[in-house]
Amino acid sequence: MVKYEGKAVNVTIGSPTNVELPPTVYRGRLVGMLFDSDKTFLLPSAIRGIKELKQLYDRYPGSQVLVVGHADKKGDATYNRKLSEERAKIIAAYLQDDADAWMGAYDDGKPAGKKWGTLEDQYMLQTVAGFEGAATGKLDDATKTALKEWPRRKLVETYQAQDETTLPKGTVLQTHGCGESHPEADGDDEESLRQNRRVEVFLFQGPIEPAPQASCPSGGCSEWKEWVGKSVETIDLAEAPENAVELFLGWPQHVADAVGDVTLILDGTNVARQTKPLAKARKEDGFAVISFRWLDRDAQITLEAKGPKGSVTLFRDQVVGDLAIACEWSGELEELLPEEKDAPEARGDGTVVGGIGDDLDPVVVPVVPA
Repeated sequence: MVKYEGKAVNVTIGSPTNVELPPTVYRGRLVGMLFDSDKTFLLPSAIRGIKELKQLYDRYPGSQVLVVGHADKKGDATYNRKLSEERAKIIAAYLQDDADAWMGAYDDGKPAGKKWGTLEDQYMLQTVAGFEGAATGKLDDATKTALKEWPRRKLVETYQAQDETTLPKGTVLQTHGCGESHPEADGDDEESLRQNRRVEVFLFQGPIEPAPQASCPSGGCSEWKEWVGKSVETIDLAEAPENAVELFLGWPQHVADAVGDVTLILDGTNVARQTKPLAKARKEDGFAVISFRWLDRDAQITLEAKGPKGSVTLFRDQVVGDLAIACEWSGELEELLPEEKDAPEARGDGTVVGGIGDDLDPVVVPVVPA
C-alpha cells in the first residue's frame, strides 16, 4: 500500500500497487455575530450558520468533524488562543446537544471568557420561549417570572435542540483553537478583523489528518495549513443577520490623550449595557476608535462618557441602526478635559472614523463580535 501525499508515486511495472488517496476535506467558515465580546455563548444570530453547517454535513454524511476557533489580534495572544479554544468547544457541544458542557460555562474558573449569566438566559428565552423582554443582563421581574417556567437547564436543552442543528450520534468531532495565529486577512482595518474573528469547521471524509495538537503553539501550527491545503471546497456559512449593528466612534487621538481616564458607557432599549475604556481604543489614522455592537437595529441608544472630572451624555435615545437617521450629539468629550488644561483645537468631537467635520452620523455596518 502506497500513500499518496501530493507527490508522484513510484510503482513497479507489471506489479499491482494499491495507492491510498487522502480523505476529501471540506471547509465551512462561520463569520458573523457568533459571540459577544469576551464571551463564549453562541448567540441566536449564529444559529442560521449552524443550520447551514448541518446541511453541509448532510451532503457528506459520515464525515469526521474538526471545529477550529480563531481570533483577531486585539488583546493578549495567549488569552485569545484560550478563548478560541473555548469557543470551538462550545460550538462542538452545541452540535452534540451536550447540555452539561454548556451548564459548566455558568461556573467560575473557566480558562477564558466571562462566565455566563442572566444575559445568556435572556437570549435563550427570546429564542425558544417567546420572551418579549429586553436582553440587558439585568435580572428584572419579567426575567424572574420567565425563568420560573424555564429553568436554566431546560433553556439550554431546548436552545440546543433547535431543528437541524444537531449532528448524528456517533459523529467523530474534535476541536482546536488557533487564536490569532492564522489570520484570514492582513491589516488592522475592521473588515480584516471581522474576517479573522471566525470559526472554521472541517469535514473529513476519512480520519482527521493530521490530528490537531492539544494546544496551538506560539506562532501557529503546521496542521492548520495542511487542513486548508487539503480542502477541496470552502463554503462561507451564514453571516450576521441584517438587523445586526456595529457602531464605530472615533475621536482625534490628541483629544483622547488629553481627556485621560475616560470610560464610554452605551445603554438602551433591547441592548445590554456595554462599557469600554477610551484608553483601550484602537489607533487608526490619527483617531482613537471605539466600536459597540448589538442586535436590534431599531434600539434607542444612549452614550455617556465618565471621567475623573465627572460625566457627560454624548447622545441620548438615538436610533443609529439606519444610515439615513441622523444622530444628534448633546455633549462633547472635551467637556471632560482637566480644568488646568486648555481644550485642544476642535477637530470634531464624536466624529466617525474617516469623517472630518462635526455632527456626522455614526457609521453602522453588519456586526461581528471580537
